[in-house]
Amino acid sequence: MTEVQDLIDYTNHRIEKWYELAKTDYNVEGKGEARIEGDAFIIDYVENGVKKTWSWAFYPEYLEDREIDFYYNAWAEQG
Repeated sequence: MTEVQDLIDYTNHRIEKWYELAKTDYNVEGKGEARIEGDAFIIDYVENGVKKTWSWAFYPEYLEDREIDFYYNAWAEQG
């Protein structure tokens, strides 16, 4: 696997866990999926039937100095 795919897989796993807890704690039904398109890291997600998209700039060199949870944490705080 590549570092980029590892980042996407890690983020998707964290999103899945996020929504498991959100269901238990807040009765929020949701799911989401990360992807990279061009120079954007994108998370498409649905919460209680409402579709949303979150994005942040992405360049492969970002993997050198950002932690693997950077995009997940940014989404969780801003999404």
